[in-house]
Order: sequence, then C-alpha cells, then structure tokens
Amino acid sequence: MLLENLFEVPASPERVRELLLNVPRVVPCMPGTELTETVDDSRWKARLQVKLGPAGLTFTADVERTEVDGAARRVVLATTARELRSREGARQGSGPPSTLWETARA
Repeated sequence: MLLENLFEVPASPERVRELLLNVPRVVPCMPGTELTETVDDSRWKARLQVKLGPAGLTFTADVERTEVDGAARRVVLATTARELRSREGARQGSGPPSTLWETARA
C-alpha cells in the first residue's frame, strides 16, 4: 500500500529534519500511539490503538530506523507489529519500508 501526503512546514529543512529524527518527540503527535521504550538511538517500541468501525485493536510495534541519507534528505523506518489479543502479526516487509522524503522550496 502506498500512501502519499504533501504539506508545507514554515521552518527550515534542517529544523524539520531535527524534529522528525527525534522519534520520542514525534510519536505523541500520532493519535492512538504511545512510545513504550527507547531501545537505542535507532530502535523503539510503541503501542498503537486503532479503531476500525466497532472493533478496537491494540498493537505492539518494534520500529527501527534502517537508513538515514542526509544528502538525499531521506529516512527509512521498518516496523514489525503484533495485535495484543491475537497470535497474528504484521510485518511491514511485504512492500517497501516507510520512507520520509524532505524537500525544500527555493
């Protein structure tokens, strides 16, 4: 699945990159998401609560920053998640990892 979204931020590319690379600071901005552990500088554990119609699901997730390319302004995150009440898991591996591209307007 490919989701694309574009928006403008009234800040310099350097300032935006600094914020987005700070995962513990960004996670609370995502509704239903809670950071549960910082493993190291590039790995975290989180809990995600999702409501799909009448059903509510809670996932635990392992997030890893697998690539940072400052010159290309690119960051890649890989995620593995498991629903707490199920034995089923979801690994974001069947498609491309989450990639953040940052572009600056001249």
